[in-house]
Amino acid sequence: MRVRNGFVVDDNPICPVTYLGQRLAVRPRRVEMVGVWRPARADGAVGAIFTIVLCLPAGFPWHFDSVHVRFHRDSVAIDVGRDGRLDLNRAFRRIDPPLELDQSHHLAVEPERDRVILWVDGRRVLDAVEGDFGRRAGPNVFWEIYADEGSPRTTAAIQSVAAFAPPASGLSGR
Repeated sequence: MRVRNGFVVDDNPICPVTYLGQRLAVRPRRVEMVGVWRPARADGAVGAIFTIVLCLPAGFPWHFDSVHVRFHRDSVAIDVGRDGRLDLNRAFRRIDPPLELDQSHHLAVEPERDRVILWVDGRRVLDAVEGDFGRRAGPNVFWEIYADEGSPRTTAAIQSVAAFAPPASGLSGR
């Protein structure tokens, strides 16, 4: 991971996974990132995935107890980490048309009890409810860029990250 022109850039040709992490005192009410997908090949093939993960402080590996959210250019997915594995696509939604290359995209996750709401560029794209979401979404947050095995490499840039605390007791969350 490198900082280039004020952006955090994953341009490691060897390791396909890069993490930023933060241990928080409480589960955040909203976690965000702004990222850019950039093609690595002239044909525009893209394999990079932006991920936001909320996990319990259960130790290593971090995904054992987590809500793991993947933002692809053409879809979003919510996975659950439990029992030593990652259960993929517990909730899934296509994005059509796919998100533009070389353009900043605002990606956000809002965990609320057993509900997880996903936002892309200010638009609610998925609202899913499952008991495991509430049990597994913890105060430890990871922002991640990775590429699926066999996917073409891309240069993906994280432009900013943020985690917002819940409102103080007695105050409205609106």
